[in-house]
Amino acid sequence: MGTWAMSSTPAEPGPTHACWLLCLLIMTLPGCRDKPLREAVERPVLFTEIADQRSASYARFAGVIQPQYEVALGFRVAGRLATRHAEVGDRVRKGDLLATLEPGDQQHRLRARQAELGRARSAWQQARDEQTRYQQLYERG
Repeated sequence: MGTWAMSSTPAEPGPTHACWLLCLLIMTLPGCRDKPLREAVERPVLFTEIADQRSASYARFAGVIQPQYEVALGFRVAGRLATRHAEVGDRVRKGDLLATLEPGDQQHRLRARQAELGRARSAWQQARDEQTRYQQLYERG
């Protein structure tokens, strides 16, 4: 293992020292000027103070405006909204048409349910025919 010894003689000035000295001079020289770079120009401004004479009897408050009655509406079935017949804030009465859904999704569901009904009827018919056949076989002995 090697031993490290610290030298008591200072390092000789080289190009790095000169570079640091140059940077220090460049940074400090701009502060030695007698006058500022740009003088601030004061420009006159014309203004008028406007006061509301009635403001003494009024006060301002922050708040949120909410309706007294709020009704959440929705469709009984899911689907895409096709048309909206009432806008926010409109007065509506019971029975008014508010919106319609696209019929595509409902048509697909209807066809699927009709197909399920057809399969169920076929299965019922087949089970009834088998029951009749088994009954006849049982009676024959």
